[in-house]
Amino acid sequence: MSGRKKIDAIDLGILNALQLHGRRSFKMLADLVNLSPTACISRHKRLEDEKVIRRYVTDINLEALGRSLTLYAEVTLASHHPEDFAAFDRAIGQFAEVTEAAQISGSADYILKVVVPDIERWGAINDALLERGIRIASIRTSVVMKQAKRFIGLPLDLIANGDQTSA
Repeated sequence: MSGRKKIDAIDLGILNALQLHGRRSFKMLADLVNLSPTACISRHKRLEDEKVIRRYVTDINLEALGRSLTLYAEVTLASHHPEDFAAFDRAIGQFAEVTEAAQISGSADYILKVVVPDIERWGAINDALLERGIRIASIRTSVVMKQAKRFIGLPLDLIANGDQTSA
């Protein structure tokens, strides 16, 4: 974080409140972290300027929109040259349905989170990836049967302070 002001408890309070309720007014946000609205706006602007706050999103209830299928795909590449990883990164960037992707350690090279209307659309994406000349050794897919825990925000207090909790 060179060149940036250290994130303090008030900044964390602002970030935590925004994660849970991004549409809070500055007055409500200021009250939550015991600041004046002017001071809160100033800190909020700094957090945006420093790219701590990257963007604002809305949590969409997919079930309310109709039929959808969420799945995770473990992808293993046939070769592990930097250009192979770059080609795969470019290829998955072409599919809006791939909502998250991470290069990982372990038995697979990537884990993808994919949201599609049905299994046929996943089949088409799977086929398109295999047809793009990317040397994919395997794609192993797991369909989400039930969401056991939904993302509601990052554990900022633990990450920022380096704290560890025992389970």
